[in-house]
Amino acid sequence: MTSKTYEPVTPHKVAFLGLGVMGAPMARHLLAAGHQVTVYNRTPSKAQDWVKQNAKEGDRAARAKSAATPREAAKDAQIVFCCVGNDADLRSVVLGAAFLSTTPPRRPTSRASCTRPPPRPGWSSSTPRSRADRPAPRMGC
Repeated sequence: MTSKTYEPVTPHKVAFLGLGVMGAPMARHLLAAGHQVTVYNRTPSKAQDWVKQNAKEGDRAARAKSAATPREAAKDAQIVFCCVGNDADLRSVVLGAAFLSTTPPRRPTSRASCTRPPPRPGWSSSTPRSRADRPAPRMGC
């Protein structure tokens, strides 16, 4: 792998949930850019292996950690990334027992809307549209 250089940035505490084909390299780039990265993966050995492989050089060992739960990874993070394969995986990581069992109840600050947006002028349900024009599917509706 060729070495990548990064513009100097203010380091952040980052949690990265999901170390698959895309997530592991993304987390590695965040670590190389100078951020403190705590990783979580549903397969704990994968997170531990990521830390061993990526914390070899200089101060990286102090900036790379693995966590046993998503909540633990996100606890002190300023930014949380989640890179998983599909909706079911996302629900498992964000709403799963490992996250909810230790999350204290709190008052919601916003509500998700499950209403459909009004139709656009000139569009009907029978008008063919490209995939980019379709509204994104809504979870839980």
